[in-house]
Parts: sequence; C-alpha cells; structure tokens
Amino acid sequence: MYRRWALRLGAFWAIPALAACGGDDESGEPTPGEPTPGGPVSLTGAVQKGPFVLGSDVEVGLLDQHGFPTGEVFHATTRSDLGEFQLRMAKSGKAEVMTNGFYFNEVLGRRSGAPITLRALGNLSAGGDQSVYVNALTHMAYQRALTLLDAGADFDASVAQAEAELRAVTGLAEPTGIGGGTTLNLLGDDTADNA
Repeated sequence: MYRRWALRLGAFWAIPALAACGGDDESGEPTPGEPTPGGPVSLTGAVQKGPFVLGSDVEVGLLDQHGFPTGEVFHATTRSDLGEFQLRMAKSGKAEVMTNGFYFNEVLGRRSGAPITLRALGNLSAGGDQSVYVNALTHMAYQRALTLLDAGADFDASVAQAEAELRAVTGLAEPTGIGGGTTLNLLGDDTADNA
C-alpha cells in the first residue's frame, strides 16, 4: 500500500516538470461531439465542495490499466469562481484528476480558510468533447476504487462499486439511475443527477 502511494505521489509531483502541458498541443483538435479512440480530448468540468475559486490548480494524469500513473500529466486552472475548468489533452485514456485550491464555504458565506485537495477517477478513453466533475463523492470513493483496480477489477466497475459502497455506507437515498460521481454538477441544470 505504501509503495503504491509513494509511486502516485512521486508521479504527480516529480514528473509534471517533464510531462507535456495541456492546451499547447498543436497535433490536432477533435471534431466537437465526435469521439475518436485514443485521440485528443477537449475536457471541461468543475471542482466543487463549494465551488473552487478562480485560479485553483487542476491536474489530469493518465493511468495504465492497473491504475498506476504513466507520467503524462496535463495542467489547467479553474477559470471562474464556479470552479469551472477547460483543458485540451493530446491523448485520451483512463485518468486521475487532482485539484487543489480554496473553495466557497456555503455555510460561512466566504472563501475557505485553507486550500483543500479533491480527486476523481475518469475514463477519458475516447477522444473528443468530454466532461468530469470533481466533488466530495468522487473524492471519498477515490481510494477504494484504486484498491479495487489494483486487485484486478475493471476501471469503470471499480469506480462504480466504490461509489455504490460509499452511498450505502452513508445512507444516501437516491432514485435509481443516478449517474456516476463525475457527472454530478452541483451548479448545473436542475436534474435528478445534479440534485
């Protein structure tokens, strides 16, 4: 367990200096709405505990089939006080999204007193337009999903099982058919998923 943690930490903090940065790739832009396997990704989303403030860090690191970092990391920052981000990635694949920043504390009505880190796992295996929302659900299910993935489970099945277990343990009563954590947008349209 310590080895896996050390590898992840090292890959996210030591390799970014050597890895490609998102947004500067000129290898081609995906056709909007048409996914291409292995092609470039135009990623949008948001980071929300309360919404992360403008300028918060967003890192998307590609993972191998066992959930280990490949060393390819793409960087962005939130572009509004709604926690929204946008990122162009030269490659697609299974990914770990790590965010760090201050957020709007809706209980106190002001910015948080310290920055926090939230994480999510997303399957960005097809190129084209995609979205990922990072939130408390994705963060709390993150480590359990990695443990299942490390034990040999499928990526999507690992994430789904981790989120289902979390919902059961916390007693969240939800209608059937609710999407995965990375589809839940607290500030999005009035849908059952976002509620």
